[in-house]
Amino acid sequence: MKSIIRKLAFKLGIRKLFLPIQEFDSKREAIKHKKRYDPLNTHYGLNKDKRDFEITVSFTTFPARITNAVYVADAMLRQTLKPDRVIMVLASDEVQSKDDLPEEYINLQKRGLSIVFAENLRPHNKYQHAMKNYPDSIVITVDDDVFYPNDLVETLFSSYSKYPEAVSVIRAHRILFKDKKILPYNEWGFESIYTDKPVFDLLATGVGGALYPPMCMAVKRDILFDADVIRRISLNADDIWLKIIELLCDVPVVLAKQKPPSISYIPDTQNTSLHSSNVDSKKNDVILHDTISYFGINEDELYNKMKNQEDTVR
Repeated sequence: MKSIIRKLAFKLGIRKLFLPIQEFDSKREAIKHKKRYDPLNTHYGLNKDKRDFEITVSFTTFPARITNAVYVADAMLRQTLKPDRVIMVLASDEVQSKDDLPEEYINLQKRGLSIVFAENLRPHNKYQHAMKNYPDSIVITVDDDVFYPNDLVETLFSSYSKYPEAVSVIRAHRILFKDKKILPYNEWGFESIYTDKPVFDLLATGVGGALYPPMCMAVKRDILFDADVIRRISLNADDIWLKIIELLCDVPVVLAKQKPPSISYIPDTQNTSLHSSNVDSKKNDVILHDTISYFGINEDELYNKMKNQEDTVR
């Protein structure tokens, strides 16, 4: 029932009215999740074995959420399938030194967390450093406001093993059309579970966790990392930017689980979420059309690509 109410709130553009209920649920869930977190835990969380693949988990955060992001780092260092590296990327104009971080990060680094500083590309920082510096690695991105399960990496990797050419995700929205034109973002199929096959008409949302195969967008590598273009047309919408690059590279998206996603948000994080500005204020529609226009993508051709995807998806 809560999932239905949330989806309706998204479509009607009244998600802010749902925030107090969501925040209440988050605080109730937090009691359970925080019991699993031990800031003094010394368990090393990275892979030590030789294997024929690498997994890099990457996320970004900013000063208002740095304290809460310790739970994300902790979860990534407790995975049943251990990554080879876990990276937290910070904007160098927001945080100048590791000395400015909460004390918990000292122990998280001993357990395997890497902290790097980069230019401020906002949510794009979650994938940029990892994909640039570890091009042969599987890259899994997560957000900084969610309590993640300990089997997230294993779940995404299992999907990747079946569909190595696709982006595997926990949550995705289905892009919908009317008269061969893309409908407004708030009218898409939110939290879609309509297929278990790789398709082109799913937009991966980073909140649940997303796995990107090595070099999956290599043919558009230069534009993927073009900071000037990103700042100009899509600075606050990494999901849309990545989706368009994926389409240009013929990379489909597949759901790693065939059931509605269960997202437990860390309390006191949603009032500063990009969802509040992008979705509730309908900025995603502007960003999407600006990005499509920049790349000269024809919506009729996009419609046909998605309609005929059964024949074209690898």
